[in-house]
Amino acid sequence: LSQFNNYFCLLTAMQNRESRHPKPFQTKFTQPMKNFFQSVSTNLNQSFQNLTNQSGPLMDSIRHVTQTFTPEQAQAFQLKRVHGKNAETPNNRFEALFNARKYQEAADFFMAPENMNEIKTYSFNSFIDRLFEDNLVDIFTQVLLYVIQKKLSVLTKYTMKKFFGLLAKINQMKVGEKILADYLEHQGDKESKELLYRIHQYYISGCIKTGEIDTALTLFQKFKELYAFAPDNDTVYYKIYETLIKGHIFNDKINIDKAKALLEEVAHHKPNDVFFNKLIDYAAKHDDLSFAEYIFKVMVNNSIQPSIVTYNTLIDSYFKKNKYNQAWILFELLKKSDKKPDNFTYTTMINGIKSMERPDLNKAFSLFQEYKEINRPDQIIYNCLLDACINAGNF
Repeated sequence: LSQFNNYFCLLTAMQNRESRHPKPFQTKFTQPMKNFFQSVSTNLNQSFQNLTNQSGPLMDSIRHVTQTFTPEQAQAFQLKRVHGKNAETPNNRFEALFNARKYQEAADFFMAPENMNEIKTYSFNSFIDRLFEDNLVDIFTQVLLYVIQKKLSVLTKYTMKKFFGLLAKINQMKVGEKILADYLEHQGDKESKELLYRIHQYYISGCIKTGEIDTALTLFQKFKELYAFAPDNDTVYYKIYETLIKGHIFNDKINIDKAKALLEEVAHHKPNDVFFNKLIDYAAKHDDLSFAEYIFKVMVNNSIQPSIVTYNTLIDSYFKKNKYNQAWILFELLKKSDKKPDNFTYTTMINGIKSMERPDLNKAFSLFQEYKEINRPDQIIYNCLLDACINAGNF
């Protein structure tokens, strides 16, 4: 054990040192380090073998005692070992049940009147995680309806997100209608509407994932009729708009004109550039550059200032689609705006030139000179310039 402790301290020290390395996954193991680990492995194996030989009688005694436990005593021993003195609390009993995968029994225990206020939120969340992992939608629905009707404090955004995520995973979004209706009936009069807004968001998101676009749009229309756009729900509103607009990109069932109408609609509320940047990036990554361009035009037309991130994302997307002229036009437009190109802009431009069939080195070096006027060149931009020279065959 002493040997083991010494080696453990050494390994921990090395691990801590590695964790401070900027890129630990790129660290090369030297031969001395390999020799060290080989030595540790050999010595530990021998130590454990010696320990096993010397502790045979002790292990036999422990085995004899544990074999005399009844199942109830064994469970009590396990609870006490894990939880200490307060092993017999309802919360610990609840955890023991679902950890033993007795999910229905755990649900019944949770819903017993004497236990419903004794279960901690973190334990309840662990329980629903298990239900989510094992696709147990019936038990999840049963428990969730009980929690809603009893207005228990364990009900959180996390619970609802997991539930609608499960419905989307197993393609049973229809069950969501019952949950939404039940929540409106029992908790719709709550002063804070935050959870209600989130339920709509998660429900609509699930419908998009399962291709139920019309249901999602209908839900959103009802949401807008019930709850006007306001500071306390603008985050949810923007998230729903984002989800619906993204829906047309990965789902062919949504009409492109509806997506554009949604985009025009949300632009009147003046979301910040981050909202549009996420949409532009998403559209570009899903090979829908024309829609990314449309988003940019909507920003400009609604006096929403594109940020440097907006320009960089579009310029990078143009180069990846071999639309070099559009990239240069946007780059010149950026220089004329109140925004200025940054490090990423110049590296993107030179990288774009590098990817051309015949890289224009004059343009690449011209960009490099521009960059030198605003910043000190770093390793990244030198590498981009070198790659452009190599691709042009100018060694």
